[in-house]
Parts: sequence; structure tokens; C-alpha cells
Amino acid sequence: MPGPATKLFGDRGAVLVGIACSSFARVVMAFARGCIIFAIMPIFALTGHGKPALQSLAKRQVDATRQGQFQGVLASARGQLKSRVLILLVLLVGYVLQPITLGPDA
Repeated sequence: MPGPATKLFGDRGAVLVGIACSSFARVVMAFARGCIIFAIMPIFALTGHGKPALQSLAKRQVDATRQGQFQGVLASARGQLKSRVLILLVLLVGYVLQPITLGPDA
């Protein structure tokens, strides 16, 4: 449902609103306790407006004969980024939890 946000803010504004909502929601969730996590979910839902608007901005820079290739590059980049982030998160969690799992004498 990014159409109304794009009409209201424009493509660039929708991207900025999505980034701002995502940043705000993640900071609040990092320090939230109890029901506040559920109260912040509508703000988190607004983060979805940024991605379609960003793709719209980017595809305007590519001519019509290269649109399929461009969308493939975007999908590939997203997939590779997600896989690398997951690997880094696993390593980070292992590093953080190592003292807990091995005990203080290890």
C-alpha cells in the first residue's frame, strides 16, 4: 500500500519516511519492555513504504530495454546482502553467547 504514501510525500519523501520509521521503531524496540513492543508495530509497518518508492526512483535511471536486467540485479543484490548479514549475525551471537555456554573458566 505504498501508493498513498508516494502520492502524499513523493518517491523521495516516501523513502525518507520509511527509513525514519524503521530507525525509530528499531531504537524503541531495542529498549522497550512489555506491551510497548506491540504499540510500536504500526510504526514498523510504515517502513514498508520505502522499498517500492526506492525501486521506483532507481528504475527511472534505467532505460526501458534494460528494466528486466535491472530488476534481476536488484533481487540478486538483496539476496546476497541478506545471506551475508545472516552469517554475520550467527557469528555475532556465537561470540556474545560464548562466555555463557562455556562458563567462566573457559
